[in-house]
Amino acid sequence: HRRRGLEADLSHRLGRFVLRESGFWGQVTDMATHEPVLGRVKRSYRAGLDYEHPSGWSTGVQGRYENWNEDPIIGPDERHMLWDARGGYAFDVGKSEAEVFLIGRNIFDTDYAMNEFTEMPGASVELGFKLTF
Repeated sequence: HRRRGLEADLSHRLGRFVLRESGFWGQVTDMATHEPVLGRVKRSYRAGLDYEHPSGWSTGVQGRYENWNEDPIIGPDERHMLWDARGGYAFDVGKSEAEVFLIGRNIFDTDYAMNEFTEMPGASVELGFKLTF
């Protein structure tokens, strides 16, 4: 498969608050048939607000709306705004920065959710570690 498109990612800092917006417009194509791949995101819009404390703690919420290629599994009523909540702690590791984070995905819809590539159960939790160097 080939994924091509345009993505814009913007952020605005207002003191300790960070407003983030992003949008993706694109297409996933099967390289063998040159047809669009069903069940993949065509457009994605996200907006969120984060609070970053000088001690390294951060928290935030993000809403995302994803518009899919037509697929019999994905009905029009399943294309709605999904909300995620995130908390994290960032710290320095030598000349690099590390962060431990916890994300609650789809916090308001516990029945059903979709991610970028496949169906998933409703609400879920993600624990992660990020290293920036």
